[in-house]
Amino acid sequence: LIDIDADGALDVALQNKGSVLHLFRQVGGYWRPAGTVSWRSECTRIAEPIKRGAIRALTPELQDLEIGGVRYRINSMDNAVAKTGCVE
Repeated sequence: LIDIDADGALDVALQNKGSVLHLFRQVGGYWRPAGTVSWRSECTRIAEPIKRGAIRALTPELQDLEIGGVRYRINSMDNAVAKTGCVE
């Protein structure tokens, strides 16, 4: 359980057999998919922290932009794979 949207309510993170973490939050009394987090299947370092529940939500380094009333996510130039330590 983790609060992924900073609303004070706990949300759910479920891992499938592969390299995807599915995130759900309660909306209107129903559990709804919120998004996914994925990683390279070769990255075995992530399995143990997930099993231990060593997961926390972080404030994004870059905020979204609103342009003309439409929300846009900034595609970071950082190498997210390198940050995980899961590089070949």
